[in-house]
Amino acid sequence: MAMTTIVAITFSIFMFLTLPNESANATYQKTQTGNWLAGFSPLLRLILVNDQEWNRAKTCLIDKGLCQGFRNHSASSPWDYLYYVQLGCCSPPKRCGFLQRNESFWEIPESGFASQNEECQMWANSRNRGGCYDCDSCKAGYLTKFQMDWQADKALFVAILLILIVSTSLAFWTFGCRDESEHAREQRKYRNMVNA
Repeated sequence: MAMTTIVAITFSIFMFLTLPNESANATYQKTQTGNWLAGFSPLLRLILVNDQEWNRAKTCLIDKGLCQGFRNHSASSPWDYLYYVQLGCCSPPKRCGFLQRNESFWEIPESGFASQNEECQMWANSRNRGGCYDCDSCKAGYLTKFQMDWQADKALFVAILLILIVSTSLAFWTFGCRDESEHAREQRKYRNMVNA
């Protein structure tokens, strides 16, 4: 039980240190103007969007038809919980200046991109494939979704952690006191035997 409590405390500290303190929406909005992944901690990026993990997540998103669900998006869409992932993966960044011709097709303006960001070129190369799953904007949406989930469950994690700490403390106190009394009885028996 003590080991479980130590692991839970370590995990909680790790999560509080690696996730931004601001809301997921604020973090995502910051990514719109600069480096897509800069708003997220390097450790979180390393764990969730490294090549191996990202390929696994990307395959799942493609297999589930993420961008198809985004195109057919309605007010009560089952895809609402993936809004930021869809925004990053299924529509080009506003800073690129793509012209939207219909809900699934964007054109490069005749004047060229509004930004020279390499993300714009990646979108230009992938726009006919239904989304840009290798773009940093897609990874930023995925990290934002993770941050939203963590922030929604933060109170629950803290409550569970407190219960673990209290129960571990009570267990140590209870069993520690019993061990001391048994030890004291054994010492008295030994003293009685020596004195007799």
